[in-house]
Amino acid sequence: MTLNTVSLRFLAWVWVLALLASANAYSQTDTASEGHPARTLVIASHPYPERSVVNKALQQVVQNMDGVVYRNLESLYGNDVKAIDVEAERKAYEDVDTVVYMFPVHWFNMTPMLKAYFNEVWFRWAPQALKGKKMLVVVTAAGSDSFYSRTGELGITIDEILAPMRACARFVGMSYLEPLAFLDVAGADAAKIQSYQKQLQDRLKEGGLAKPASPAKADAAANRVLVSIVLLPKDIPHFAELLAKEKATAAGWKDRGILEHLLSREDGHGVMLVLKDVSRAQAEVLVKSLPLSRYFDKVEYSPYLQQY
Repeated sequence: MTLNTVSLRFLAWVWVLALLASANAYSQTDTASEGHPARTLVIASHPYPERSVVNKALQQVVQNMDGVVYRNLESLYGNDVKAIDVEAERKAYEDVDTVVYMFPVHWFNMTPMLKAYFNEVWFRWAPQALKGKKMLVVVTAAGSDSFYSRTGELGITIDEILAPMRACARFVGMSYLEPLAFLDVAGADAAKIQSYQKQLQDRLKEGGLAKPASPAKADAAANRVLVSIVLLPKDIPHFAELLAKEKATAAGWKDRGILEHLLSREDGHGVMLVLKDVSRAQAEVLVKSLPLSRYFDKVEYSPYLQQY
């Protein structure tokens, strides 16, 4: 099959999107188990999940803690503000002491999906249901400390940006905890992102908000492999047929619990895979089994936790 010039330009991107769709990479998790009931609910939102780096790293922390239920609004409902399952979202608050709302500052406000969430889920229900619970807001922002200051370019602080969250908490009788704000994240390197993760983990542990991962989970977290795959635009024979097989393989890995995350590379030319409970040698075998592997331009393997 010979692709025309326009098709060649977008072939790699089509492959990325197809894999992301088949693997449902940015999913919700429930780490509650017998003996470790859910005490913390995390509601996360990011309007551009395929571009997220810091928020995905923070998500990893949440997923590896016992007693935490993690729900990502865009993973569950896309960007459809009318698709929110109100009853399911309200049920998630049952037996929860603390609710964490995690999102990037979006035009000096919460994200569109999170605003819709409050409109639909909290309407006429929150004052009776949430009284006495704790609220922790975790946000990321590209602006620096000086930008979010009275003397900076913006002229207001991050606490003032989050005033609507504080007002919501007080209106329904929740205790508003000191927010956790990560600023100047646009240029964050691996070491800085790792420090963000530790800060979040420490806050969730404070006052019994959440428990550290069990030894079994800690072992599993340490046995993750990050795979960076580069696929540049090129003429690939029988691309549609190979793409269908590639999607089925990725979905199979997801069903077996091997594929934990599947993210788009920032340059758009490929994907980042996080493979769980496998060694590097096993990861190499898995990647080579992908139908399009012969056309990959570059594949790199590294321990996942060292990257974030």
